[in-house]
Amino acid sequence: MTSVQSCALPLRKASFYSVRSKHFSIGELLSKPDCLLRRRRILCRISASAVSMEERTPIVPTWAKPLVCSGNVSCCDGECEYLHLSKEQRMEPCVSPPDGGKLVICAGPERSGSTWLFNALRFLLETTGQRVHSYWINHLTQSKLIQRGYKRTSDAAHILVKTHKWSEDWDPTSADLIVLTERDICGVVNSYIRVGWLPKDMRYLKSYIVDYLKDHNRWKEVAHLIIHYEDIADVGGRELLCLNQLLNLLHFNSMDVASISERIKNIPVPQYGPDPVTKLWPRHTKESDKNFARRPSLSEEECRDLREHAIQFM
Repeated sequence: MTSVQSCALPLRKASFYSVRSKHFSIGELLSKPDCLLRRRRILCRISASAVSMEERTPIVPTWAKPLVCSGNVSCCDGECEYLHLSKEQRMEPCVSPPDGGKLVICAGPERSGSTWLFNALRFLLETTGQRVHSYWINHLTQSKLIQRGYKRTSDAAHILVKTHKWSEDWDPTSADLIVLTERDICGVVNSYIRVGWLPKDMRYLKSYIVDYLKDHNRWKEVAHLIIHYEDIADVGGRELLCLNQLLNLLHFNSMDVASISERIKNIPVPQYGPDPVTKLWPRHTKESDKNFARRPSLSEEECRDLREHAIQFM
């Protein structure tokens, strides 16, 4: 899609254009018989500009207004499944994606890098200038996807969904792209313990990871791409390769993935509650946790024990 800015003719003194050091109005220029080729080019460019202006629409079309969270960016419900848009997104016009847009599922267990993946996909989709609606959905169902615009042919949006748990209530073949994050099980459990989501109790932890791994294995069966946490953590290195992989799977034109990486790195981590747009939580990253080094974690022996227990469910 040609943007308005790129297809607009450079103006010289209001509505005049320069041709061989002379200035003509648009009407004069188009009427000159010796400028037929230039006339054709100008008409094409003016036409393209007009079409682009007509196609640019608000980020929230009429059908999607009931999906917008009433609290929007001030929403403090980390499980809210409504649409949340930043102030910049709400002000910036966009175009409807061709062919009804893509349905992209960002899956992966908690503490495995799925929030990095969500924001990476969000930025890649938004960079196209096309309408993008991103959601958190706890229990994925086909009806929820249809409600959010899946299969729309007019005023459509790319639909990006972040979720964790596997659900039998949707059709994975509906998705254009399913990307999964994966992390060493001890890294996951240590992260849980450090943020206070799980106790450091080996008996409880062994029981907990069974369902965790079963869900993960179901996602692996349908995923188009699996991204490893250790690659994401290599910022500026293997992380860029991951971004390029995502870009290729989305079938978009070349982008500056280094700038996408920088945007992800600079997302502010909230202090008092979850950010409904980025899906980041307080202390989400170790860099944002001042007491990270003092948090409890598993010993090497406990990690070996947990990995041996996990093998039978992988």
